[in-house]
Amino acid sequence: MRKVVAFAALAIMSVAALPGSGQELSAPEKNFEFVWRFFNANYATFPAKHIDWQALYAVYRPRVTARTTDDELFAILSQLLGPLNDNHVQFRSLDPLRVYMSGYLWDHFGSLGLDRVMGVLQSRPAPARYFPKPPVESDNKVFVHAWLADGIGYLHLNSFQDEDGSIKALDGILEDFREARAIVVDVRRNSGGDDHLGRLLASRFADRKRLYMTTQDRNGPRHDDYDPPRHFFVEPLGPRQFTGTVILLANRLSLSAAENFTLAMRILPHVTVLGDFTSGCFADMETVTMPNGWQFSYAKNLFLDWRGFCWEGIGVPPDLKFKADEMAPPSDGDPVLDMAMALIRSGKLGLQDPAEGTEGTVSLASLLEKDLEQGGPAKAVEALERRKEEVGRTDYYLDFFELAGLGTKLFRSGRNAEGEAIFVLLDRLYPGVAQANEQLAMEYLRLNRKADARAELEKALARRQAKLNPCARQFAEYLVDRLLLTSVGGSGVDLRAECDTLRKQYPEQFNESILNRTGYKLLGSSRLTEAIAAFQLNTERYPLSANTWDSLGEAFMTAGQKEKASACYEKSLQLDPKNQNAADKLKELRGK
Repeated sequence: MRKVVAFAALAIMSVAALPGSGQELSAPEKNFEFVWRFFNANYATFPAKHIDWQALYAVYRPRVTARTTDDELFAILSQLLGPLNDNHVQFRSLDPLRVYMSGYLWDHFGSLGLDRVMGVLQSRPAPARYFPKPPVESDNKVFVHAWLADGIGYLHLNSFQDEDGSIKALDGILEDFREARAIVVDVRRNSGGDDHLGRLLASRFADRKRLYMTTQDRNGPRHDDYDPPRHFFVEPLGPRQFTGTVILLANRLSLSAAENFTLAMRILPHVTVLGDFTSGCFADMETVTMPNGWQFSYAKNLFLDWRGFCWEGIGVPPDLKFKADEMAPPSDGDPVLDMAMALIRSGKLGLQDPAEGTEGTVSLASLLEKDLEQGGPAKAVEALERRKEEVGRTDYYLDFFELAGLGTKLFRSGRNAEGEAIFVLLDRLYPGVAQANEQLAMEYLRLNRKADARAELEKALARRQAKLNPCARQFAEYLVDRLLLTSVGGSGVDLRAECDTLRKQYPEQFNESILNRTGYKLLGSSRLTEAIAAFQLNTERYPLSANTWDSLGEAFMTAGQKEKASACYEKSLQLDPKNQNAADKLKELRGK
């Protein structure tokens, strides 16, 4: 079972004493050190915000002593996190309940209380009196749409969730609005959700392929250590696009995925963004549990617009700023919607810059795939390297993850020499990125080329070792690669011994997810014996975890050992009666 869990004990490092001090730290000091070191190793937007994290340590660390109370510690940590100016940095204790958020929402609305703010976010911004006929709500409760006066369509999205239902709803709404003079799209009071869905919804308004965003995960000890960028485009998808006049309403209560959707819409020449800056939190967030049980969340990656600018802590700016009270009740009217309708009626709204986002939209990975069909790997790779010199001066762009995906695709279709050539190219183009070595190792392992797999895993480990930091979320990848290398090189006894070694070396970082991830990588490479050994060892180490038994059941099921698979799924259900995956698999195994 590929269980998604909050990033917690995996990242807990030993803070019993400061390096070289020889002095045992008290509980308040350990928890402060945990928070500061974790952000130091993982938070992604220090450089973009020009934050001197070390200086903040110098200010706040002396305020924490053995006598610091929980209330005082919570206040000090809140003060430490405040300068991050990030709505995705949320901090709480449960007993008693204390809550703090770093960023615009808390600064401006925290005094109102979370209940009132959430109540406003869960309401629709436009009063009913604007619509000649009552708005229609979608089945999944995400959209409402209706006609305004003068043939203007209106739709509001309260979140980005339920991909299938939301796409179906929007395609139906655009069919209803096919003759609309203009459409007002409203993402005020939108709490965010799935960025991928936001891209798909924006594609229903796209005139052509346009780059609107890149993202990079933090991946090393330096604050500016990042993975290669991922490129995100908006382009025409679905049965129809609306490319007439669109006004997008956004404000400070447009959060997270709504802000990335605004980046995608803002790049379209026929879209005008009206209202206020968005809230200013774009990145993916993960939750971490502290040694004392308190929790905080953090931003793990860097989001940039198509020009390479980071709007974190600022928010996406409107094309036309027209501020109104975000918390105003519907009875007070909607001056922003009034302004949108006035602009449309004026007939004077011009196009934004039609060239924005059109640079860098031709994928070198896609061209390489075509060249492979025509001239073989040597000529195709030569052509890519020649074109790579033109990146930044032409429409070409190169995406590490697209290229790695192509290499895997070629291997899985039996074109092993071509797949190997792609990964050799990746190794040359991205010499510090361990992921390519690990992916190639798993393909070699699937082909039973154990010596080659070992060599690539050793390269991956060397590259991970160069950035090794037990405080970092990527440290799990290092532990998994060590277990993979052991599985490739020896027997189950070796794997057991290596697990014991790693647990002793890194007792707070090594948990059930490490073996679980190892098992699934082996399973994905068709190494059933090694995968089963990893999953079995995990059930021995963590016998009360429903997830470990669920994963072992999947491995036995893949191997065709139905009785053993059934026993594992039954055990998983005993431990967690709500495990629907185990229940479904048992029905499948029993032919029901």
